[in-house]
Amino acid sequence: MEEEMLAEASAKAEQSAAAERQRSHEGAGERGRDGRDGDRDRNVCGGGYDRRDRSRSRDRDRRRRSSRSRSRERYRRARSRSASPRGAGRGAPAAVPDEPEMYGCYKGRVTGAMDFGCFVELQGFRTKQEGLVHLSNISSTKRGGSAKELVNKGEPVWVKVVSKTGQRLGLAMRDVDQVTGEDLLPMQRGAANPSGPGGGGPGGAPSALHGLSGIKVGAG
Repeated sequence: MEEEMLAEASAKAEQSAAAERQRSHEGAGERGRDGRDGDRDRNVCGGGYDRRDRSRSRDRDRRRRSSRSRSRERYRRARSRSASPRGAGRGAPAAVPDEPEMYGCYKGRVTGAMDFGCFVELQGFRTKQEGLVHLSNISSTKRGGSAKELVNKGEPVWVKVVSKTGQRLGLAMRDVDQVTGEDLLPMQRGAANPSGPGGGGPGGAPSALHGLSGIKVGAG
């Protein structure tokens, strides 16, 4: 009887040990699969990180190259500006004259009209330049008893400088085309002195010119 009980206990112990070994084996297999799955997941995720890192690295490289290109372009422009003479180029402002020249034609604006003539302020000068246009010098085609009948205050006009006495200017509108600004009677200094050092006609006497305005102008 004892032998049967011992045999039965031994068989149960062997069955229990076999079951334990089976469970241990299955657990090891499950852990192996989990490990492999984890490695695969890490590889997949790591590959995604690697691709993103490479993309970000390429973007940084492109930005650096673009920044260097812009820096070189700014440097070339700065060198070009420093090498060119000051004021050169189409954008350089033209020199503004201080005062008008004799016989020069200029654009102006009527600042006042009286019976005997009108005052005109010349445009395009550093300082204010204003002169008188006598009634007889306003127009060669229109007649009026007062300059107020021929011009209006604020009206743009073309005038020619026919006399200068100190700061006072004598102007004429009739000698200038009021549409184009063309000088209808150009005054040339050389034409007044055809005879040499004395200037003028025979014997060196200075000659005179008369414009359409009727003003007698001596040679300069």
